Amino acid sequence: MRVARAGGPDIAEILIENGAKVNFKGKDGASALTIAAEHGNTAVARVLLVNGVNVNIRNDHGNTALMYGAEYGHAEIVRLLLAAGADLAPKDLDGETALMTAQRRGHLAIIQLLQQAGAR
Repeated sequence: MRVARAGGPDIAEILIENGAKVNFKGKDGASALTIAAEHGNTAVARVLLVNGVNVNIRNDHGNTALMYGAEYGHAEIVRLLLAAGADLAPKDLDGETALMTAQRRGHLAIIQLLQQAGAR
């Protein structure tokens, strides 16, 4: 989880090679992918995706990595997750989709990316 926040992809690869589970959930259901997306750590997110992480994994609040990328304005993360097949439709416990979150936060580039991917 700490590597997902601020670590490098090489460390993530070593951890996975030594048995770290890519879909493990910690406190509040947070996963390495949702943490990487929240902090804009595209390199670690890419390693997780290559190693079979569930791109649509949700935390206890119903948030996906795509929602965190949209919330915090990380366009590169959003592009990566969309390319990996992230679902546009999920809603968090407040009823917001990734597009609604990006709109609320005023992240125009992300709104455009999500709409181009089919979000309405």
